Amino acid sequence: MMNEELANDFDIIVVGTGLSESILSGALSRIGKKVLHLDQNKYYGSNWSSFNLRAFEAWIEERDDDARVSVNEISQEINNETEELVIVGNIRKTTQQGVVKCYLPDVPKPSSQLDQDLPLADELKSDVNSKSKDVSGEGNDQSFTQHAQRSPVSEDIETIQQIDQKQMEDLETMDNGADKQETETKNEELKNSEEAVEKIGESSGILKNLAKQDNSKSIIDDNSKEYFYSKWRHYNLDLAPKLMFSRGKLVDLLITSNVSRYLEFRNVTRTLTLLNNGENTLPKLAPVPCSRTDVFTSKFVTMIEKRMLMRVLTMCANYESHPEEYAEFEDKKFIEFLAAKKLSKKLQHFILHSISMVDENTNTVEGLKATQKFLNSLGRYGNSAFLWPLYGVGELPQAFCRLGAVFGGTFCLSRSLHALIINKESKKCVGIIDSTGQRLRCEQLILDECYVPEINCNKFTNIISRAIYVTDCSLLQADKENMSLITIPPMLDLPSSRLIELGPSSCVCPPKYHVVHAMTSIESTSEDFLPSPQSKFCKMEEILFDKIDQISDADVSKQESKSTEQEATQTSHSVVESECEKAKKPRVLWSAYFNMLSGGVKTQSLPSNLYVTKGPNMDLGFDETVSEARRLFEAICPDEEFLPRAPNPDEIVYFDQDDEGYTTETNGTQNDRQQQQDMREYQEDESEVDAGTGEPPDQVQTSEEIPNDSAQFGDLDSKTL
Repeated sequence: MMNEELANDFDIIVVGTGLSESILSGALSRIGKKVLHLDQNKYYGSNWSSFNLRAFEAWIEERDDDARVSVNEISQEINNETEELVIVGNIRKTTQQGVVKCYLPDVPKPSSQLDQDLPLADELKSDVNSKSKDVSGEGNDQSFTQHAQRSPVSEDIETIQQIDQKQMEDLETMDNGADKQETETKNEELKNSEEAVEKIGESSGILKNLAKQDNSKSIIDDNSKEYFYSKWRHYNLDLAPKLMFSRGKLVDLLITSNVSRYLEFRNVTRTLTLLNNGENTLPKLAPVPCSRTDVFTSKFVTMIEKRMLMRVLTMCANYESHPEEYAEFEDKKFIEFLAAKKLSKKLQHFILHSISMVDENTNTVEGLKATQKFLNSLGRYGNSAFLWPLYGVGELPQAFCRLGAVFGGTFCLSRSLHALIINKESKKCVGIIDSTGQRLRCEQLILDECYVPEINCNKFTNIISRAIYVTDCSLLQADKENMSLITIPPMLDLPSSRLIELGPSSCVCPPKYHVVHAMTSIESTSEDFLPSPQSKFCKMEEILFDKIDQISDADVSKQESKSTEQEATQTSHSVVESECEKAKKPRVLWSAYFNMLSGGVKTQSLPSNLYVTKGPNMDLGFDETVSEARRLFEAICPDEEFLPRAPNPDEIVYFDQDDEGYTTETNGTQNDRQQQQDMREYQEDESEVDAGTGEPPDQVQTSEEIPNDSAQFGDLDSKTL
């Protein structure tokens, strides 16, 4: 539909398919609004998208090549007496300084070498076939062509069988008293057949050696750039990776709206943090005891620390009921409150940076709220506080867009916004001009912040540096695959940052690999002088990863020979210990860096019926995004319910073939509820008639038969978790 003519009138036009816009699109379509949803990109999600490997690298390198409509063409679509035109101008680039690096060598795949060597085997095969034909004396062109097309193994067996059969015939002839000349002829043929057998053995040996050579190079093949990129479809790399609190606003919205049926989830199985063990040693990763089970099974805290930690966590979970515990610290920092509870530095670190996930300047009340939010999410779906959507965060906008499409929304990608049409008298936006030059009228307009006209924008206020790594193993290896949240507090010139490590079971990478997302917020006085995103992660890479450098062919061979030598020989204890310590650090095979920018929109100067949504921020969860979508929905439709539950296909009740659409108990409109009541009365009448005739009444599913939302989401979760 990129260049197709669209309808001219809509209730609401949404531009951008980010998470906030997609939630609004689904919610407005759900209550019956006529919605048009546009996006300049060829994919859903905007800055919330997930890409495979090739698509991600193309996204990093893309430039704004969007074709513009001339001002003369646009001016023909408006009434100059009552309307004015506001040109959007260039779409703001919210991602900058993208860099992609692959550290694997250009090692050719063994299969290509095998293909080049196969003609030699074919020549040997043809030579053997010709020998076999001469021995049998029955070959012709047709039989030779068919014989040459067979596999080498079956060909060898068939040739040997022919030779054996000929030998038996020769023996029978000799036993029957054939003349001496004929016997000598047969002996000569037998000698030729032995040469053919010997030739067949040589050709089979060459093929076996080629196969053995292919197997010997399988390790090198796995470490080559060609092999790495051959798995490009198995990746789902997020631009804005986040986790869902099990009792967060997004999970509740997915349950109540029934959008959860479009998604699958997994538990985040562990929380890690970086602990500083001393001045002369680098910090190391350690698991954070979060739940009661984690606390009492942890080997990183003493028995006394376990009791003190459980006492404080129990109080934080119900802090409103114990105001006397923190009354004197309401105006003080949360770290001071924790110190007053006589917690060790290690326990303060766990609570402050990994459970509440706040900084040292946060006040006590805010810290208690953050801790309570984390603790309340524990245990709802397993021994974890977080959920991860399979295939990446980019699935979330698509799920809400799917809901909008089901309820009549119109979606069009590769189609952008070029101008706003403002009524001079009311100062409201009455329509837009799209990238094809078509005028589209609307009552309300919702824009992603990157589509706001340049005259209404200041410099970006929020800047996030991002890094994505593909590694060959986990950051902290264990007996089973884990999905990890890693918090890194500011220490040793390290900025405060957050990492999310995902394995193959998360459906974001192929087997044997892991994907690590890293993010940190930065401050800059000017957009023209942003720091390099790679520079923000240098110290972290030094601590967590093996040396990041180009992996040469010699390094691969050295690693293989070292592995073989370690299996064959015995080394000293110190060498083994150092090698094991090094093996624990994953090796980075591929990395990407970029900055994400947001904010800086002057909403006061915009029309009153134009609403702007924000892009991703540094928050771990989605609560702010859901709250923004709810707030904008209530401003547009104050008397409507926000995302009422959508029916399942088997809950839809059809009336007559002449009736259009469907109705359920959950549709929410007055007309639909009246039709439902009429249907029930009709069913009751039919039931009385059926009771009189002895025939059972027809079964029509109603909302009373629908299970509650929480149980339904639990069923989904039990299958995927």
